[in-house]
Amino acid sequence: MKFHRLLAGTAVAALMATNASALSIALTATSPGAPGPGGAALTTTGLIDAPVFLAQERPQNVVANAGTFNLTVTTNNAIANANNYFVVLEVLNGQFGTQVAADDLQNGTTVFNGTTVQFDGADRTGEVGDSSVRFLSSAVAGGTDFSLVFDATATCAGPLNFRVTLSTEVNTAIEEGVVVLPAAAATCVDAYRVTIASDEATFDSVLTAPLFNTFNAAVGNGVGAAGLDDTDEAVVGNISVAFDPTNTGGVRQIFPTLLAAEDTTTGSLVGAATEINVVTITTNVNSTAGVQGIQQAAAGGATNAIDGSGNATFAFNPTAFGTNVAGIEVEIDGTTTLQPTQPTVTSAVVSFTAGAAGLANESAVLPNGGRLDLLQYAGATCGTFDWVGDGTVTRRNVFRVTNFANSVTDGIFASMSNSSAGLPPATASIASNVTVSGAEMSFTDVDLTAVFGNYGRADFAFNFIGATSSLDCDRLQSSPVASVVTGFGNGTGNAEYGDGDD
Repeated sequence: MKFHRLLAGTAVAALMATNASALSIALTATSPGAPGPGGAALTTTGLIDAPVFLAQERPQNVVANAGTFNLTVTTNNAIANANNYFVVLEVLNGQFGTQVAADDLQNGTTVFNGTTVQFDGADRTGEVGDSSVRFLSSAVAGGTDFSLVFDATATCAGPLNFRVTLSTEVNTAIEEGVVVLPAAAATCVDAYRVTIASDEATFDSVLTAPLFNTFNAAVGNGVGAAGLDDTDEAVVGNISVAFDPTNTGGVRQIFPTLLAAEDTTTGSLVGAATEINVVTITTNVNSTAGVQGIQQAAAGGATNAIDGSGNATFAFNPTAFGTNVAGIEVEIDGTTTLQPTQPTVTSAVVSFTAGAAGLANESAVLPNGGRLDLLQYAGATCGTFDWVGDGTVTRRNVFRVTNFANSVTDGIFASMSNSSAGLPPATASIASNVTVSGAEMSFTDVDLTAVFGNYGRADFAFNFIGATSSLDCDRLQSSPVASVVTGFGNGTGNAEYGDGDD
């Protein structure tokens, strides 16, 4: 019995859902009139009559950028001739661009009379910057449609949309009472994107042994024929330029503002690299020894000298869209032994031409914190080990390395930095000072002092040319007085480019 009643109730509910009346709304290409008293009718070039895409590079909530919409509301059944209907218009993720007037509620087959804009508590709705307005009006001729004509801006907090509520003065819903545009009126998207990334995933810039003052051009292959690594220049990063980078469908128009979107025949961005003015790029190298400058990797590119802090700035003017349309190149003097050197893009700002309709400057995308291809040695690395005392201190730093091959033949190099004695950063071979026993080697701070001099305390990294990449480095400490050897508390030090003491 209960089961039968449930079926009956479900059938009735389904029947009611199928036959229920409902409101609908749509953007319309022509309007009965324009917003405000005495406005003339608008046509398709003065109205946004279809969903549009807006450039998020431009602030869209500026009143001067507001677009005009004609929202046609349709009912399934004719509205009865009666007094005092409420029509509420809400702007979702946007605001009114001009003050809403009573005659912005405009007649269709439904003819209104005596329309007023209602107050909401102490504040009048529908003013510039508001997001909702309520009309009170009477229908003197019943019909199935009417219009709301208004100016709106977008906040880009989400898709711009509109919601309409129709009810009697006592809040009895007309048909289903509430309706939202089925497709957002406007969506903010990234119009242009410049990305500057390391080329290390595809190519590598490796310094050659034993002097480490030239690049191995055979393993470096940058952007195009003009971007190949050679002995004193290495491409370390690629610049990519894209229009509408998040678009996964066909070609679509992007407009600088809602105002521009009112005329889809002339208002959209061209979508050409010429709308980008320049990309101003600031780079830094953490070691300036032997580094002459940074430049765009292109024929005739000028070298931009680095300052004493390792910074250099240059401007790139793109002429085309695409992946890796240009490279960033480090130039070295070819006579000085380099430290392992990390180039990093610290800032990159994209500016636009007047042809891009006033898009604001934006930052380029910098994956991995802007780090580019490391200028490194050909081999396996250990370190950095910090606060290593020299041979004059009583406690010894002992370095033990296992699981290596070919290191003695090809070279073992130490790189010193941050000397408390004021010695400049330096890289030197320590192979002649290393004790080797099978696949194990060891050396101490006394051996480092013999090569670098009394450095006080300093940070050290080690490179084992030709060694296996799986070698393991440990730092121990010994006390000659107590004849005790202890771990430094770091476990292993095989984290490439990291801190070997961690």
